[in-house]
Amino acid sequence: MPPKLKFQEGEKVLCYHGLLIYEAKCMKTQSAKDKDKGPKFFIHYNGWNKNWDEWVPEERVLKFSEVNLQKQKELIQQHRKEVKEKKGKRKLEGGVGRGSKRVSGIFSMMLTETVMVLVAVVLDPVTIAPNLHVHSWLTTVVFQCLAQVLKTVNRITI
Repeated sequence: MPPKLKFQEGEKVLCYHGLLIYEAKCMKTQSAKDKDKGPKFFIHYNGWNKNWDEWVPEERVLKFSEVNLQKQKELIQQHRKEVKEKKGKRKLEGGVGRGSKRVSGIFSMMLTETVMVLVAVVLDPVTIAPNLHVHSWLTTVVFQCLAQVLKTVNRITI
């Protein structure tokens, strides 16, 4: 006689999928084929497409109980908090919109080139911009541009 399994076919259970616990139903059971491996359960996650149904080891399946439902809620809260923190870090670390690393990299190159040109104009305005005769005005504009660049860099860390 095969050993009694912890979960039965048709039983409402909770099951880990990734880091979270979901309500599910045990559709099929399979006794351990090897002594090293435990029994497996074919799980259907409630509200999910049947394409997500899978065989899982006993360690991932939990009894449907108040204690385990509370554990499910705690994991969801913890996950939401972590996602929120990650989003906050991404905003602080820089980038604009989608593909922030790529955008911030391009933005960084543009800023570097702009700063190099502006510094060259300040250091040698006659050679770089011979048609502009009001060098004090040019220097003021260049420093205003640099100030704007620095404000932008402080807002979006690259």
